[in-house]
Amino acid sequence: MPNPSPAGSPPSATLAQAVLHILEDHKANDPLILNISRTSSFTDFLVIASGTSSRHVGALGDAVQEAFTHENLSTEGLQGSEWVVIDLGSVVVHLFTPEKRSLYNLEKLWSYPPSA
Repeated sequence: MPNPSPAGSPPSATLAQAVLHILEDHKANDPLILNISRTSSFTDFLVIASGTSSRHVGALGDAVQEAFTHENLSTEGLQGSEWVVIDLGSVVVHLFTPEKRSLYNLEKLWSYPPSA
């Protein structure tokens, strides 16, 4: 069951699409949305994208953070990191350098059905 949106917040899918558009506007590489609402209790969607360098990853994170300052968000890794995580509640954004994205491969991790 999807997490309910706080009053005044856009629904999860709309929020994920808005994040995706911001990342596309800022030239993120291979952005995608994963709906994990059936397998996760902590969020409904993951938005994953790559930047060309740690500087680009930080700029992508800044752009998302600036666009959603009105949301209750938590951010980790903005200072020169190769992996930035932005938690918007029902949407969690992961921004990587290409090397770190390949290493952690969240797309594969979240693509398997839950075990019985």
